[in-house]
Amino acid sequence: SSCFSGSSDSWLMLVPAPPLRCLRPPPLLPPPPPPVRLPAVPALLGGFWRLPLPLALALPRTRAKAARTVAVLNPLKLIIDNYPEGQTEACSAPIHPHHPERGHRAFPISRELWIEQDDFMEVPEKGYFRLFPGSKVRLRYGFVIECTGCDKDATGKVIAVHCNYYPDSKSGTEGSANYKVKGNIHWVSAAHTVSAEVRMYDRLFTDAHPDAGGKDFKQALNPNSKSVITAYLEAGADKATPDEKFQFERHGYFVADRVDSKPGQPVFNRIVTLRDSWGK
Repeated sequence: SSCFSGSSDSWLMLVPAPPLRCLRPPPLLPPPPPPVRLPAVPALLGGFWRLPLPLALALPRTRAKAARTVAVLNPLKLIIDNYPEGQTEACSAPIHPHHPERGHRAFPISRELWIEQDDFMEVPEKGYFRLFPGSKVRLRYGFVIECTGCDKDATGKVIAVHCNYYPDSKSGTEGSANYKVKGNIHWVSAAHTVSAEVRMYDRLFTDAHPDAGGKDFKQALNPNSKSVITAYLEAGADKATPDEKFQFERHGYFVADRVDSKPGQPVFNRIVTLRDSWGK
């Protein structure tokens, strides 16, 4: 029923309210899944996870953009006996091998060089194609040399390696094709090198799962997870700016420390290593 109220020109109609409808309760949601158990922090930082996540994500970009340079991390003197004293000549290499538009870098070669200690063996093992008495190798971007011997100190430690070079074998010249050698080693000129502090970071733990099975992860700490060395770098590396990244050829990727590194006094941190062709 309805009723009317008000004057003849104002009507108010009251309409009965619709009956209430019984609302069904919402369906029960399934219980949330149990939380995913992430590895403990030590397991993430150590074992075979060499990089923190931000660096791991940035590594492809670093590989694509990082300029190349040469660094000798464990130096051994190499003397080219038949190279004229006081003479130098320029060698060149691409700034980035996959980006020729970025141009080339130039660096000198001279009579005395620094090479890596493990690029020489007085008594070579099978499959070793680097320097040993009588062997020939190419100085990367430079000349082919033949090892003639070495000098030792009173304890028998090798302190210098001697060689002769072939003047017509320089990389990039027609004569270089006449020399077929298996070994190729990197070097820097002793008179023109840049000395730099290099922080060598490695795995934090010696165990891939240092806290598994209730183990005390502190017992698996790697005592060699960080070492600080003085390395010899290619001329020009002293101009590195903080946070600038490089590939040290044959070694890995390194970044100039954003706090401690300064032009003229570079400090580098290792990001990740490269594989070495020689056995462990």
